[in-house]
Amino acid sequence: MSLPTGKYRAVVLWVACRRSKVWDVEFILTETSEREQAIIFPVGAGVFAGHCGLNFKDGRFEMIDPSKPLPVVMLELAYSTKYKNTQVAGVSATGDTLLVDTRFNSKTFAPEDF
Repeated sequence: MSLPTGKYRAVVLWVACRRSKVWDVEFILTETSEREQAIIFPVGAGVFAGHCGLNFKDGRFEMIDPSKPLPVVMLELAYSTKYKNTQVAGVSATGDTLLVDTRFNSKTFAPEDF
């Protein structure tokens, strides 16, 4: 799913080079708890990841310690009508942290009877 252009409070989970000319960014929106993705061009990937408190490990930037509260950042996202995707246009620190449960990788869960 692509997000519309705008500013979003988020916790960035990882940044990895999945395609030759762009890096994928996965993050959790703090307002809705949705897990989303966007792309960033290689020029800004390292600076972006460092600003989000990520560490380079095994060929990608990821959380230093997922058991500790993670920094919340304000992501500036821009939707590209040409490529039909969401691109990271900027990032700024909010000074907040949030403890995030990252054990689940899917956005939906099977119904459960109680």
